[in-house]
Amino acid sequence: MSRGEKGRKSLDDILRARHAIVALMKAADGARREMTRSLRAFDLTLAQYNVLTILLHHDELPTFQVAARMVEATPGITRLMGKLERKRYFRRSQSASDRRQQLCALTPQGRRVVEKAIPPFSAAQRRLIADLDTSEALQMTALLERVPPPGRAKRGAKIQ
Repeated sequence: MSRGEKGRKSLDDILRARHAIVALMKAADGARREMTRSLRAFDLTLAQYNVLTILLHHDELPTFQVAARMVEATPGITRLMGKLERKRYFRRSQSASDRRQQLCALTPQGRRVVEKAIPPFSAAQRRLIADLDTSEALQMTALLERVPPPGRAKRGAKIQ
């Protein structure tokens, strides 16, 4: 391969990567906007909804486990939890086995809100992939699961 061909291939790789990442970012932005819109009537953010749905499936969870299960990393988990607690959507209590640990549990009011928010949120998710058939949706999922999380990308990875 000549030097010019190598340079062209390298430029093609760069442009292909850029195109893929821009498409990913646009899709993520559109998805975030659509799902956020579905939660407006409930006065919930995506992060708040995520916390409530996590707690919906557990009687009690330590705060650090709620943070670990979040879809998007949230540096301000304490502030986020404080807002939900002020809305009376969940309560915190001290763990009997480890007094340093705060346990979180949904209140009846929090359960009602999240259960009402699930249908419009799920409908927004279905709208986002409505143009994909089942195999395309599964393929998209498989491909996106291969995208490494922040800080875990391979340096110098080649696009083929």
